[in-house]
Parts: sequence; C-alpha cells; structure tokens
Amino acid sequence: MLNNKPLSLFLLVFVAMLALVNSGCARTPEQRAQHLVKHISDELKLDENQQKQLERIKDEFMTKRSEMGKMREEIFEEMLSLMKDAQVDQKSTDSIVEKNQNRTNELIQFFFSKFAEFHAILTPEQREKVIALMEKHKQKKDKCWYRR
Repeated sequence: MLNNKPLSLFLLVFVAMLALVNSGCARTPEQRAQHLVKHISDELKLDENQQKQLERIKDEFMTKRSEMGKMREEIFEEMLSLMKDAQVDQKSTDSIVEKNQNRTNELIQFFFSKFAEFHAILTPEQREKVIALMEKHKQKKDKCWYRR
C-alpha cells in the first residue's frame, strides 16, 4: 500500500473527517427541524406549554416546506417548457413571474405570522436572549469572507 507514513496518516484523517461531515448531511429536513426545536427549547429554557406551541409552529413550517418544494418543481417545469420553445414571449414570462410573486408574498406573510406567534410565546427575558443570539449570529455572518 502506501509506504509514506505522513501521507497515509493524512489520508486516514481526511477520510475520517469527510465521513463525519457527510454524516451530518444525512439528516432529513424533519430531523434538522426537530434538532432546531430542541436547541431553541434548551437555549431559552422554554416551559412545556411554550414547547408545545413551538412544536406546532415547526409542524406548520414543515407543511409549508413541502408546498415550497412542489412550487420549486413547478417553476422548474415551466422554465424547462419555455426553454424548449423556439421563442419565449414576454406574456409567458410575465404570467409565470406574477404567479410566483403572489406565492412569494404569501410565504412572506406566513413567515412573519409565525414569527409573531413565536414572539408572543416568549417572556421578556427569553426575547432578550433571542436578541443577543441574533446579534451574535449577525456578527459572525458579517465576518465571513464570502458574504462581503
């Protein structure tokens, strides 16, 4: 096999790291959402009633997520169909844009209604903790070289 021990060790560590990174990607969207709910519950020390409400909000997001997947597929199929045409007329593209702007507006309204529900279940102390976490997250994001 390989007689170069440093190279062999590097390859072994690299493969192990790759396996660890990929194992995190294997989680389903439902598992990631459940992990996020647990993290929020632990971080904010939510009581049982707050946890139930957060679970409900998560379930509503997961339902909306599947709708968004269908929407994304529809958009792709429409674009594919247009690409197959000899010419694309403005009327066709305007129709697709209008339909999807309406859907996007609905999604934004949905998101902010759930945001308001989440806000309403928190105590003032928990909101302060969320604010601090959001600001910390923003600072980290602002420091990323690829986001500038």
